[in-house]
Amino acid sequence: MKQTLLFKTLLAGLVLMFAITNTCLALSISGRITNTKTGVIHFRSSWDRRDSFQLDEKGYFNATLNISPYEKAFDLSWVAKDGYGRGIAMLLDPDDVVEITGNHRGEKMEFIKGDVARKNYLNDLLEKTNDLNHRKYDFGEEKRDSVNREIFRYLDTLFVEDPVLAIDCIGFMRYTLFADEYSWAKLPHIWKSIQSVPADVKENSFTYKKLANRLWPGKTMLELSFVDTSKISHRSDEWSGKPILLMFGRSWCRPCRLNNQAYLAQYEALKDKIVLLNISKEEHFRDWQEYALKNQLPWQQGYWVSDESLDSDGLWETYHLNAVPLDILIDQNRKIISFNPGIDEVLAFLNKK
Repeated sequence: MKQTLLFKTLLAGLVLMFAITNTCLALSISGRITNTKTGVIHFRSSWDRRDSFQLDEKGYFNATLNISPYEKAFDLSWVAKDGYGRGIAMLLDPDDVVEITGNHRGEKMEFIKGDVARKNYLNDLLEKTNDLNHRKYDFGEEKRDSVNREIFRYLDTLFVEDPVLAIDCIGFMRYTLFADEYSWAKLPHIWKSIQSVPADVKENSFTYKKLANRLWPGKTMLELSFVDTSKISHRSDEWSGKPILLMFGRSWCRPCRLNNQAYLAQYEALKDKIVLLNISKEEHFRDWQEYALKNQLPWQQGYWVSDESLDSDGLWETYHLNAVPLDILIDQNRKIISFNPGIDEVLAFLNKK
């Protein structure tokens, strides 16, 4: 009997190894990064596979990773000698071999296999989104809009030509892509495109599953728990049956303060029609409490706390919290209408009711 059990165990192990071997592909990467502070480089895929590599004394690294054939976007990041983070973004097929050299954002990238022209173009778009994120205040509004329109045009093509890569591209750029008015307005369109991918992508792509779990226009909001300045607990469903403008921000965020002032100027026109609810997620409750008591608003302010349904990572991932301020317009049935709507859109929505 013990022999039978041992045989079954060994057989199960072989089956598992075969399954893993046939669902993962090898990605070989090598290169040299010369401006690291710690001598460590970090690898991240769009589905959050993470590894770290130690560079040798001259800054070289060489690694082979087993990755899913349904995820095609990756980045390398490190802490530079000046203390700031640096990164190289890549979109590859899993069986590619890539050589990377460079001091900052990958001044030279040589693709050994695959469609070089398309990959270089996609990588250029990724670099632009990284620049938009890290240097957004250096970009003029016209240039920022131009880059975003180019990205979305290419994504539309990509959803037709290569839906796996399109899904992965969205997943990889999730922290940089939706960061301005034009991008937020495209959310319903992107969600429709994501839903249109083939069934095998929906079943096998971890990135698709993560994106599908996010809140998109038309979905039902996920209720939030928070405390007020007196540490009294509340939940957002205390205002069920009423439209809500959910306003995410932080006490130290100047644009968040300006956003509050803009709604304060229209408060008389809003107060009987919609619930305004400020939610802050900060490292220290006391910092937020001090600010909220000093700058009191005529609507509810809350300090977000995790509960059994939503932890800190889940909050930022689920609600598209790439940056603050972030306002979310929600109707009386808890359905999400839009992200970062602006006062005019909020008033128009309320006057339609």
